[in-house]
Amino acid sequence: MTAEKIIRAITTTDGRTLIAQPDGTYREVKGETDWAALDAMTEAEIEQRASEDMAELRIDPLDGSCHGDCPPRQGAYYRQTRP
Repeated sequence: MTAEKIIRAITTTDGRTLIAQPDGTYREVKGETDWAALDAMTEAEIEQRASEDMAELRIDPLDGSCHGDCPPRQGAYYRQTRP
């Protein structure tokens, strides 16, 4: 039996994602997006790449459903707390 690794994360009101550390503190998750390269692309190039990615993953662009041999879904668990 393999141990399941659980990562606890929160999203702040300003959109940042923080991951809980073993000592109870949080660290900010750094994105992997190359914003300079994305900003340099035209809207047509962005649409083309998104379309290619969706076709490769067999995702229906109309409803977001996957058809055929779909990659495993990665779950996200949220606990909502009341103020």
